[in-house]
Amino acid sequence: MVSYEKVRQTLKTTTLAIAIFNIIFAGLGLISLPGLFAIRSMIDSGNTDALQMTSQQIDVLKESVTGVAIAIVFIGIIANIIIAVFCFINLSRLKKEKLPTPLPYYIGIVLATASVIYTFIASTSMSGILLQIGFQAIFIFLFFFALQQIKTLSNQN
Repeated sequence: MVSYEKVRQTLKTTTLAIAIFNIIFAGLGLISLPGLFAIRSMIDSGNTDALQMTSQQIDVLKESVTGVAIAIVFIGIIANIIIAVFCFINLSRLKKEKLPTPLPYYIGIVLATASVIYTFIASTSMSGILLQIGFQAIFIFLFFFALQQIKTLSNQN
């Protein structure tokens, strides 16, 4: 026999963790934007002396701080905020003993998968790739776990 109250509590905890992680990532993304714009501006103006890097390091930086990379950071921030908002809506729904929407978990799966794909395309560091895959695997697990809990609650009726 399934304890639906236990499933509901587990889903609340998982959803809260997902919301908190997404708020943290959105905040980190917002904090990184001024630095990305400053570096991009230095590169565009040719004033890279202030970076105190070798020419090889500056070349790597030029390849990594592109308009596409900055756009991806923006999209990630927006997606993190959307996921967090929907998670809080789901927490409210769970408190009222209503079935939550699976939307934030699906968005999270898409975002994590896209992040892994982008990492493979853009990263030159094997350790960076492995670290990113490790983090995203944890998030994908959380999203699928939450979806499984929603499925269990939907079978309650």
